[in-house]
This record gives sequence, structure tokens and C-alpha cells, in this order.
Amino acid sequence: MKKLIFLFLSILLSCSETGIYNTKVLDMTGKRIRLAVLKDSGLIIYLWTGTCIGHTRDLQRLGDLYEKGKVTRKVVSIAIMMDPEDISEFKKENSISDLIPFYADPEGKIADVIKITFLPSTIIIDESGQVRGNYPGLAEKLFTSVASHH
Repeated sequence: MKKLIFLFLSILLSCSETGIYNTKVLDMTGKRIRLAVLKDSGLIIYLWTGTCIGHTRDLQRLGDLYEKGKVTRKVVSIAIMMDPEDISEFKKENSISDLIPFYADPEGKIADVIKITFLPSTIIIDESGQVRGNYPGLAEKLFTSVASHH
């Protein structure tokens, strides 16, 4: 009987949502949300922190792409080890577009579920939460030349 209960619990736990889409971040109002609410048919994350080299240029470029309507897949910006207030100040100081969806991961929880190889980086997540690509900097060809999933 104990083996049957163990098997049942193992199956139940393996079916629960875990990983990247279960990770919580803060929106720009400070509200905690799960990344699952952002996924559509996957998610592209531009991951950065205030100490990254190149993030300002990348975010300005991402803003330009959003403003020109050239972003064909969902791309969000997540700043690790930063609060929404830090992001707001950074955006204001560097004239970063408000069209970019920004989120904060002040505790760096995203690093618990995916391997961070580069900062800044573009990370491609499929609908099941698996990392399908991890590229240094802003890999704009991955979200501007692919047909929209919407």
C-alpha cells in the first residue's frame, strides 16, 4: 500500500506545473505574478541586470523594434536583482520605451530554474517551459523575422 501511495504522489507531483512558468516576478506596479500568465505559445525573455554591459543599447533597440511594429513574437524584459523602482529610474534616465513589457526579479529566482549563461541574454522558452535557446545580448532576429504566434 505504501508503494502505491508513493507512486500516486510521484505521478501527481510530476504533473504539477514547475519550472520557469511557475517562477514569480514583479510587474511594474510591484504586483507578484507567475510567468505562466505571460506565456502564449512560448515566451522570449530579454534577461538583464543593472550591471550588464550593453543592456542600455539593447533595450533602446528593443524599444525601437516595438515602436516600429517589428516584434513578431512575445518578448518581455526581466531585470534580475532589481526592483520595479530601479527599472523605472533606469527607463527614465535612458529614454527606454514604455511599449516593452518590463518585469523585475529582485531575488534572482529565475536563476533557480534556468541556467544563466550570459547577461544580458535572450532566452527562448517553449510552451512547456523548456529552454530552447540562450543567446548573448539582444538576439533580435529570433523575434523579428519569425511569423507571429498570435
